[in-house]
Amino acid sequence: LTNDNLILRAWPTQGVILGKLDTVLPGFSAGEAYLRSQGLPVLIRKAGGLGVVCDDGVLNLTFLVSKHHPRYGGLHASYTMAVELITAFLKPLNLAIEVKAIPQSYCPGDYDLSVGGKKFAGIAQFRSKDAVMVMATLAVCGDQEQRCRLMKGFYERANLHHDPSYPTVDPAVMSTLSALSGQAWRVETLWEHIRSVVDSRE
Repeated sequence: LTNDNLILRAWPTQGVILGKLDTVLPGFSAGEAYLRSQGLPVLIRKAGGLGVVCDDGVLNLTFLVSKHHPRYGGLHASYTMAVELITAFLKPLNLAIEVKAIPQSYCPGDYDLSVGGKKFAGIAQFRSKDAVMVMATLAVCGDQEQRCRLMKGFYERANLHHDPSYPTVDPAVMSTLSALSGQAWRVETLWEHIRSVVDSRE
């Protein structure tokens, strides 16, 4: 989806996407081997943040905007843009969405989106010379506890020195939009809803 100022893209993938900071952990090889032993492909992303799990129940959104945009081009402004748009997209779910770090989630960050202390989305960004890509990973449905167990297992093997800058993942602090809203959302239906919201604003 595009307009004069912003490109919004949804993209599917399967497996675990790790951040560059994950790759410098002393036990990275053991952690990566564990993930692969679970039958999962492992990718490394350029964007900030740590590892996330992607499957058929996860919606990945990328917001692409000019780095020189007068309103959204700044570091914090681009995060705020993504938060405001996602919150607008999810308005029909009637959720009291909070924006704050959930430290014991996987890939914790200041722009985590949560309801009642349970995170359902994380946001990271990559900045090039002229463009900003803000990437949001939304857990729409599926087994979020299993996703957490995968990342917990990775860090137990990779973070050998118990570096506190990496999460000690607790499945109790993460959930999905379907569970939080009590509505049976799927990735496809949420994306169609987002498309309808964007179309109505054009």
